[in-house]
Parts: sequence; structure tokens; C-alpha cells
Amino acid sequence: MHPVETGFVLIYTSPNPNSINIAKSLLESEGIPCTVEGAITNQVMSGYIGTTWIKLFVPVSEAYRSGAILEGAGFTPEPAEADGEKRDGAGNATGTARLGRQITLILIAILLILGLLGLYTYFVQ
Repeated sequence: MHPVETGFVLIYTSPNPNSINIAKSLLESEGIPCTVEGAITNQVMSGYIGTTWIKLFVPVSEAYRSGAILEGAGFTPEPAEADGEKRDGAGNATGTARLGRQITLILIAILLILGLLGLYTYFVQ
């Protein structure tokens, strides 16, 4: 049975098993039960790091406290699923904030490429 069907919410995702294990240990040390999904798949696909996301779930009643604990430890928790955000297959928020960050990164990359091309043509002539 999927964790969401049993009253758990997605609190953190990462392709790095060590990051998930640290986050899980932090939460469990505070008495918050956790469940992990995708760890076995990640181990099988270990040659393809970054392609398989591991998901950490906590009970709905502990979502706010879990988020605060993870933020305090330097992790970036997922927004609560009850916030109405649409999510992709890895459980990542696909809202406008994420889209805005992606567009900003693309624009920066384009500006860097154009700058490098300008420098190249300046020094070649």
C-alpha cells in the first residue's frame, strides 16, 4: 500500500540515499515515524545517480514539525501535499515557483553562452 493511502505525506525527496538516511534519522530521533519509498530502485540504478528519486514520508499530523526540523538541519522539505500543488512522478512540486527558477536558470545559461561567443569573436578578430 502506498504511504499516501495510509495517512502519510511526502516531506523530502533526493536521489542521494545518504541524504535520505540522514533526514530520516533526524526525524526518528525526534520521535517522528518515517517511511521511505524508492531506496531499492535507487540501489539497483546506482550507476545512474540522479535519475531515481527516493521519497521520505511522515504522518500527516507530523508534516509541519518535520518540515521545521528538516529546514533547521539545512534540508529543503517538500511543500505539504495538502497545499494543492501539482506534483510530478517523483513527488516534486511542479508549480509556478519551480517553473520560474527553471526559466531563470535557462536565461542565465543563454546570457553566458552569448557572452562567451562575444568574447570569442572579439579575440579572434
